[in-house]
Amino acid sequence: MSCPGCKNELEIVVEKKRKRRLVRRYYAERYLLITIISFAFSVSITRFFLELTGYPQIGGSELHIAHVLWGGVLLFIGGLFPLIFANKRAFDLSAFFSGVGVGLFIDEVGKFISRSNDYFFPAAAPVIYVFFLLTLLVFLLVRRSRAKAGLRATLYHVIEQFEEILEGDLSALERDRMLRSIQQALHDEQDPALTSLGNDLIAYLKNQEDRLVPHQPDFLEKISNDYLNFEERIFCHRNFFKELIIAWGIWGLIALIHPFLALLSAQTKVDFSGIWGSLFISDLLLISPDISVSGIIRLVGEALGGVLLILAAILGFKGLKRPSIALAMLSLLQTTLVVNIFIFYFDQFSSLFYAFMQFGLLMVTIRYNQFKF
Repeated sequence: MSCPGCKNELEIVVEKKRKRRLVRRYYAERYLLITIISFAFSVSITRFFLELTGYPQIGGSELHIAHVLWGGVLLFIGGLFPLIFANKRAFDLSAFFSGVGVGLFIDEVGKFISRSNDYFFPAAAPVIYVFFLLTLLVFLLVRRSRAKAGLRATLYHVIEQFEEILEGDLSALERDRMLRSIQQALHDEQDPALTSLGNDLIAYLKNQEDRLVPHQPDFLEKISNDYLNFEERIFCHRNFFKELIIAWGIWGLIALIHPFLALLSAQTKVDFSGIWGSLFISDLLLISPDISVSGIIRLVGEALGGVLLILAAILGFKGLKRPSIALAMLSLLQTTLVVNIFIFYFDQFSSLFYAFMQFGLLMVTIRYNQFKF
């Protein structure tokens, strides 16, 4: 028999299930960043090592132990760490091994998307690059969602940070950060049970005054702090914007000239050898008398990005700071998100140098824009 205003058992069960939604980890941004960096360097170093050593094989005439297997082993190890261990270092190691493992795995994607099991299949490099961009997108989405945590998620985060208390390493900075996050989340909370737990945690944290220790950042936190301090120093330097403008102009000229040199190399009108050959040769650009549509996108897109960067540099020298930064970011973003996919298809991993330099310039421009505006 039911009564008005009373919840039956089914409604209570449904409500409890509705609450059991996923909660982002407090250190998720850190773990994802470790994974992305490990992944990028794993692919880059693997290709560089294989190129230097002539693509050696581990095994005999019939046996071949491909590095995709080593990638699978590292992925398995990375998956075991958080299943066995509970502290933050286990997740750091899991992120590192997972990043290296997926890099070794996806480096051999050409064998799995071609009927001939071709490691050098042209579409492999764009697939790897797109996978990297998607992983970076996940990182950006997780980072953006950080400010939307309610009391339930905040309590998860605080309990996750209780490792500092268990290790006897709680500092005033960490304690105050936890107190502030709980107090802010309590304002909009209507669940009495969560409110009571939040108030109990606040009381417990306030009672830790005598056990607080000086703040000692770990290795990764030290790197992050040093980098942020370095950013602040260089961004506040009076000549930094001029140096950034010069960097835009130089890279714009490189982006404008590079596709034409690749086209001349493909037409065998210019012969590059050695390191210059690895930077400019594009064998796939002309596989027939006419350039394909994707080839045109690759050539025009990169040249257009160079022109926009040069225009951004000109606007910067004229004192139009905001428009120049906006135009530079537009140029670098369209090349990074679209044009580079075609560049990787035609130039393969010889374009890694350009991709890294361009991505670095994009990050510096974005960070400078965030810092100044």
